[in-house]
Amino acid sequence: MLIIGEITDINEGMVQLTSSDFDFVTPYLYIPQKFTLNGKSGFNLELGALAAAILTDDMTEGVFLGQLYNGVDTSPDNMSDCDFIQFPDGSSISHQAGSNTFEMNVETLKVSGDIISGGNVSDSTSSMQDMRDIYNSHTNPNGGVVAEKME
Repeated sequence: MLIIGEITDINEGMVQLTSSDFDFVTPYLYIPQKFTLNGKSGFNLELGALAAAILTDDMTEGVFLGQLYNGVDTSPDNMSDCDFIQFPDGSSISHQAGSNTFEMNVETLKVSGDIISGGNVSDSTSSMQDMRDIYNSHTNPNGGVVAEKME
């Protein structure tokens, strides 16, 4: 049986819905994840969000399907061929199908390892290659030139 309701509790990786249509509170339901064995994944659910679940006929067990948009909480415009996540703090990440590009809107990006680029790296002023070109072509006030060029 398909149940549409409001998320009323989240506890240890399980969720509970309250359905006003059936005047019913579901048992705690497992939340499907992308990785659970060797890798781990998870996502934050929101208390009060509209959601769907499938329950057994006796309504004693079931599986959570996910949160739903409704007339008030609507999806972002023009997202039919885009994977998009917007977090409550306004940060977001998106991927347009076929673009081979991720777009992030974050205040700070922290990386725990090296960043290796096969292309150009730029900030709001110039690219790293432009900065290397300027460094490599400069001369010192005493007439010396750069001995070791930056590649």
